[in-house]
Amino acid sequence: MEQDTIELREYWAIIRKRFVLIVSVPVLAALVSGVLSFFVLQPTYQEGTTILVNENTQQSVNPNLQYQTILTSQALINTYTSIIKSATVEQSVISQLNLPYTRIQLDGMIKV
Repeated sequence: MEQDTIELREYWAIIRKRFVLIVSVPVLAALVSGVLSFFVLQPTYQEGTTILVNENTQQSVNPNLQYQTILTSQALINTYTSIIKSATVEQSVISQLNLPYTRIQLDGMIKV
């Protein structure tokens, strides 16, 4: 009864015989992915943040004052949203970062 066994030397012979293929496939894959990522794919940047706006840091026992504080905070958030999406701020961002977008295109990308 014959056993099918391969010795370590035979493995090494197979690896030596196919060495060019074993090395060239990963190198070629790395080159293709590098070319695609640098020259074909458009880079995108996305960032998100959450802010808590509260002008009154003192705790109040009166529920009406707490409600007023919440309303004031919401009004401030709406004001900040208007400022962030204003033409002046957007144009300043485009100028300072040398972005290839118009103000209207940038405005469509901003979600506040």
